Amino acid sequence: MDGTTYNPDTKLASIQPGGHWQTVYDTLAPHGVVVTGGRAGTVGTGGFITGGGNSFHSASHGMACDNVANFEVVLGDGSIVNANSTHNADLWQAMKGSSANLGLVTRFDITPVIWGGNLIYDLSAGPAVVDAMVEFADNVHKDENSSSIIYWAYIPAIEDTLATIDLMSSVANKLGSGQPAGFRNVWFTASFKNNSNVMNYAVDKFYALNAELEDLLTAESGFNTLCMFQPISKSIVDKGVRNGGNIFGLERYTSGGSNGMLFLATLAISGADQEALALPLMRDYTADVEAFARAEGVYWDWKFPNYAHSNQDPVASFGVENVAKLRAASAAYGPLGVFQRLRTTGFHIPE
Repeated sequence: MDGTTYNPDTKLASIQPGGHWQTVYDTLAPHGVVVTGGRAGTVGTGGFITGGGNSFHSASHGMACDNVANFEVVLGDGSIVNANSTHNADLWQAMKGSSANLGLVTRFDITPVIWGGNLIYDLSAGPAVVDAMVEFADNVHKDENSSSIIYWAYIPAIEDTLATIDLMSSVANKLGSGQPAGFRNVWFTASFKNNSNVMNYAVDKFYALNAELEDLLTAESGFNTLCMFQPISKSIVDKGVRNGGNIFGLERYTSGGSNGMLFLATLAISGADQEALALPLMRDYTADVEAFARAEGVYWDWKFPNYAHSNQDPVASFGVENVAKLRAASAAYGPLGVFQRLRTTGFHIPE
């Protein structure tokens, strides 16, 4: 199920869950529209949207899940329902970010020239880049068509493609071709109030992490790592609330006007044995960054499902009120608990 269609009358793009964003963008480009999808063309559609979906358009439109006008869902009893603002609205809200806990999505109906690229600096510019990111996150509401990600990479590259204007299909294709297929991937995530001290600390510890990995792993592992930061601005959260609300509960952090930062640490590596050796280091590195954020008084107890490792339990981080909403939706639309009892992968609703 990997088809994409566009209806010019309803102005909705209908996307099935089994494809990749590159195909979606290529299909929609002739219609002159784009959707809030993945930034790399190789990212899958279904998991991206149900896990929230942070896109180039988050500041202007909110998360990808916030732009779903309708979910077509197969429930645990085999029935097919539509969830939107007027039909099964509680399920519609609960589906936005809760992953596969409530049903199998068979279609997303989403309300539909991006300026961008990569600008790579010398490592000595790191503190200045962090300061620029803090300022960007606090001011992105003034230009909601802008988007920024900064990352420290354990891969050699010098590139500047920022001064270009290109189609989303072209940008996604470039970002999706940055790494060969076949690597094992380990991701850990955290979040905190927009704060340069935490980012600089994470970068310093990132250098130490890579030194440890070099000593521990073989050359055949071919490992590479990223330390990445992305704004979670109040404007992003407000868009979600305005579009009917999602299940993340981020407004509890931004309601006073605060902006946040989403942290991601990634490892790509060849070989299960090498992954097993590196995993504790990646876990401990993330825990160290979180502990520092707590000590600084800026820690957010929220994990982004799209980025979370299997042991991070992001659903529990949505807050007591939203977990209760998920339990209520699960009881109403799947009283037999099919997606809690029979699904062995992914993040479940806490008992």
